Amino acid sequence: MGRILMKTKLGIAVAAGAIAATQTRATPDIFQALPEGANDLNDLKWAKRPVLLFAPSRDDAAYARQMALFDAARAALAKRDIVVLSDIDRIPPAGAV
Repeated sequence: MGRILMKTKLGIAVAAGAIAATQTRATPDIFQALPEGANDLNDLKWAKRPVLLFAPSRDDAAYARQMALFDAARAALAKRDIVVLSDIDRIPPAGAV
């Protein structure tokens, strides 16, 4: 009976360790839309390092290129607590003031 209990406890400990390792390795979603009406980034202060990305649309070539670069570096950005905030469609066309 003692060996069975010991093996059960060992199995539970190994499973718990595997679950914890999987959870800590999971890359959080670092890509977020800038909330509508956001006036400041105080919620991120001392927690994340925000990178703001502005574009006229998601179809913009420069936006797509930049997002591809960020996506390729996703794990490194997450490791450094960087969050990429996109502000799309809020930029008025040139000359439309």
